[in-house]
Amino acid sequence: MEKHWAKSISLHLYTSNLKETIYFYSVILGFDCDEVIDTQAVFSFNTTSFIFSVEERLQHNFPYHINIEVLKIEQLWDSIRYKVNVYSAVSDAQDGNSIEFVIFDNNNNFIRFYEKNLNKQLNIDFYKFGGFQSVELK
Repeated sequence: MEKHWAKSISLHLYTSNLKETIYFYSVILGFDCDEVIDTQAVFSFNTTSFIFSVEERLQHNFPYHINIEVLKIEQLWDSIRYKVNVYSAVSDAQDGNSIEFVIFDNNNNFIRFYEKNLNKQLNIDFYKFGGFQSVELK
């Protein structure tokens, strides 16, 4: 069977407050807001679209987890850290393959920003009971 690859992905998410969501994603995170109509706003990020809607049928009782790969994660962190609710600050991911931080959006969804960590690996110092240190690979 021939494989068909998606050209883009659209996430349709619920929000109880469209104006706050537009502000959060466009002003605080800097995403382009492509379209706003009465009940929804559309944001694009490369080939991915986020569609936030006030339609009740999309309402849920659990938060979504959104993962976004970025470049220059430290600069992003410095630019938004005091403007958002932080779940976890910038640190090495548990697998050591990326640097990450996690925030909540205005709808209590988790947004994990990460940058691949190709030049570093985790160095476990067993004498410090599993404390982690990043070291440059040569």
